Amino acid sequence: VEVILAQPSNVTVNASSSRPSTSHPTTIIGQPPTTPGGLKTPSSTLSTTESHIMNLESMIEHLRVLERRRMAAERQSEIRQSRIQQLEEENNALNLQAEGLMMEVERLKADNDDQNAKIEKYEDEIVELISQNRRLKGKAT
Repeated sequence: VEVILAQPSNVTVNASSSRPSTSHPTTIIGQPPTTPGGLKTPSSTLSTTESHIMNLESMIEHLRVLERRRMAAERQSEIRQSRIQQLEEENNALNLQAEGLMMEVERLKADNDDQNAKIEKYEDEIVELISQNRRLKGKAT
């Protein structure tokens, strides 16, 4: 079925470009359905046209639903991307904090090593003093 919008009376349309020669019924919206010869077609043609229009309206609504879903998915994707960026920034901040803590641990280990070295030195001095003390006691007796 061919559907053509009725032209206003002051508009002329080239018949060959507007209404190609076909053997199927033509429906001009606003006028009763006709065959290419100008005869009126049965009402079944009109109901078929109405059915086609309803199918097209259904398809259009389905496309609108799909577009809304696409837009919602796009928004969700943007939200996820924003969250990923936020988590990456938090991760970078935590990595910097971890690096700072590792440097502090290394500093404390070095301080601990220095303290241990001092302790060993003092222990050696104590052992030497005890030894000197024993020698002096031995000479005194």
